[in-house]
Amino acid sequence: MKKIILKIKDKINRGPALYRRPQPSGAGFVILFAVTISAILLSIAIGVTNIAFREVKFSTSVKSSNDAFFAADAGIECAMLYDKSDQDKNIFPGNGATISMNCAGRTFTPTLISPSLWTFFVSGLGSISQSCAIVTVDKTSSLIAKITSKGYNNGGGVGTCTPGLNTVEREIVITYDTSGTSDTFDLNFDFENGTVGFCPDNWNCIGDAMTSSSSDGQGCVIASNINGSQYLKAGCDSTIGTAKSQNFILPSNIDHVRALRAGGADGPDSGWFVKRFSDDAILCSAISNTDSDTFFTDDCASLGSYAGTSVYIHVIDNINSGWGKTYLDNIRLMDASDNILLPI
Repeated sequence: MKKIILKIKDKINRGPALYRRPQPSGAGFVILFAVTISAILLSIAIGVTNIAFREVKFSTSVKSSNDAFFAADAGIECAMLYDKSDQDKNIFPGNGATISMNCAGRTFTPTLISPSLWTFFVSGLGSISQSCAIVTVDKTSSLIAKITSKGYNNGGGVGTCTPGLNTVEREIVITYDTSGTSDTFDLNFDFENGTVGFCPDNWNCIGDAMTSSSSDGQGCVIASNINGSQYLKAGCDSTIGTAKSQNFILPSNIDHVRALRAGGADGPDSGWFVKRFSDDAILCSAISNTDSDTFFTDDCASLGSYAGTSVYIHVIDNINSGWGKTYLDNIRLMDASDNILLPI
């Protein structure tokens, strides 16, 4: 008991025990440093991955965009080949005709949406033959034609053009004048361009059809009242012949075609006609049965509903007898008020 009391007194005399602050070991700093470095490395990795992903996405987008654009361009070229570039294959004359086309190795017929408005598609295009183009040819205006080609990088393959989700589209639109002004100036409607005894410039002749003049009837009676010095002769009393103009577009406000005519005109075998290019249908005829060696005014009428139509003039003499010949001169395209539309 005495020992216990002495120990208690000893502790009282010493006072309370001193507080000792724990010494840091440094283990927490290592963890923090490791986490910080890991976060920095992770951020760099995410950034590099994001850049790489964007580059891959961009290169894919460029490829898709190129496929779509070149598909649209192919659609435009196909339409132009059959509408303007090759007149022998013109299947969009503005009157609703449809004829087979062949583009990109595929034969097809354009769909007639409404008079003078067609659509078709070209498929199997692009780097993997999956691209396509949907083309619309709009000639509802008698003055301006509009071709719209929408290209797609993925339209489903050969024989179809059905764009799906995430398909890249590129569109090309072209317009051009269809009033016929430049074409008509080249048609040689007054027959002053060309050599006597030969087919008039920019016309196609068969048989005894050629340019005659006020001094040389080329074996036939020389007509009087000529406009200028030359005219077209199709046949004589004992010969036959036909002449066909190049194709041209009937302009807006067209009502009739007027010309000077001499000779005879006896029904479908002799006379002059305005015919539709696409199917050779007769839109109007001048067969008045007037026999004369003096040029007089003759009209091919009722053309108002055919504005914008691709046509040609056909001069015919298939009658091997008196007054079978047909002479023509000074052709003019007129409106209902007898104003000259072309040439001017």
